[in-house]
Amino acid sequence: MNDIVWTKSYEDYKAEVGSELSRASESFVRIGYLLKVARETEILSGTEYEGNYLRFAEKEFGLEKTQVSRFIRINDRFSVNGNSPELKDEYKGFGTRKLGIMLTLPEEITEELTPEYTVEDIETIQQEVKEEEQITPLEFLAEQNTSDFIEDGWMFETLKKILEEQPELFARTFGKDEEERKKMFCPVEDTMYICRVPGLGKFMVKLKESGITITEARSLTKEHPTWQQFEEAFAALSQRANSQEPEKAWEEIYGREYPKEEPKKEVKEQKIPEKPQKTEKKKESKVKVTKNAKKDKPKTAAAVKHEEADGRVPESETAEERPVDDIQPEGSRGTDSTSGEADLGGTEGEPLSSGTGEALPGESTGASGGEGIVDSAPERNKYSARLENLIYQSKMLEKEISEYKDYQGATKTAKNIEQCIHAIIADLEQEEPGWKEVKE
Repeated sequence: MNDIVWTKSYEDYKAEVGSELSRASESFVRIGYLLKVARETEILSGTEYEGNYLRFAEKEFGLEKTQVSRFIRINDRFSVNGNSPELKDEYKGFGTRKLGIMLTLPEEITEELTPEYTVEDIETIQQEVKEEEQITPLEFLAEQNTSDFIEDGWMFETLKKILEEQPELFARTFGKDEEERKKMFCPVEDTMYICRVPGLGKFMVKLKESGITITEARSLTKEHPTWQQFEEAFAALSQRANSQEPEKAWEEIYGREYPKEEPKKEVKEQKIPEKPQKTEKKKESKVKVTKNAKKDKPKTAAAVKHEEADGRVPESETAEERPVDDIQPEGSRGTDSTSGEADLGGTEGEPLSSGTGEALPGESTGASGGEGIVDSAPERNKYSARLENLIYQSKMLEKEISEYKDYQGATKTAKNIEQCIHAIIADLEQEEPGWKEVKE
């Protein structure tokens, strides 16, 4: 990064900060740069704010610490070279609310967005990414072990899931020619579908006239299939059915009855005085989330076997999945309810458990028989939840340090990790006498 140099006086500097705050939305990058000037240069020397740029911002311009942090971090992420007053060309036109939300998303995802995406579109993507992040590596491994499918490539698997959860789209596109089908899948330029394939993860499928990009939300890896490959995947899926009727073909492919529309309720006619009304065409959302994109934590193989022993049908055989529990505490990194910008001043990475060894919602403790990752895995015990907690906390710590640059939040997360480790050590020390007796 370039070193910041400031040659004007304090009065000129203060006037420029105030001027930027009153300008159009995209001046936030320059505001972040000017706040960096106060933090990293001697511009405040000789004033009542010397050595305290946060007090300067709050007293002179009413900016709270979280707002200052947001401006600076937006400058870090979206300015040219990460330390200049100029916004990168690819992010021009978004506005402060959108970029505030995008600040919490990985760059591999934000680079797929355009200014035409609405605040609601980007908030939807943010929520979907957050939900996938809440699934721990151990839970994802368990899902891979219990998912009964053979991967046929991302294009086929995502298309299959999208059409399963949007049967009306299948019915409209089945039997149509390539160009007509493309228009139906991509009603507006740059349409994104979000779906979750059990055992593979959550995918953002971006469709454009020029091509397709599939981004996996967990690993952030990408594939770029062509529209020809899209058609091949659609044809391969269609060939699994014998019927030429869309609804029956869908039933043959997915093995269940085509969902019927609920009958519309009759509305009594009322005489209303005629009044000229303005009719505005609702802008179609660019982001389309499949009904079951929000998933619950996967069951382990041992849990599935336990259900089979009881005579119950495992849920993995129903092509349905449960919604994910929201395990993030209040005050964690999310979206500011009033501004729509990401609340970057909050902390993230609160413990998933209280540190007492109690199970999380939806999980069982060792006392109930336990669950394993694979058939040969040991039963859950009082250490299981804490070890899973350590994995999650370590993941959050890495993000807070390397990606978010949130050192205050990282400090809190590190202390949570330290407390959890101390609790495990204390329990292990209590068990040492038993180990010694066995050894003797």
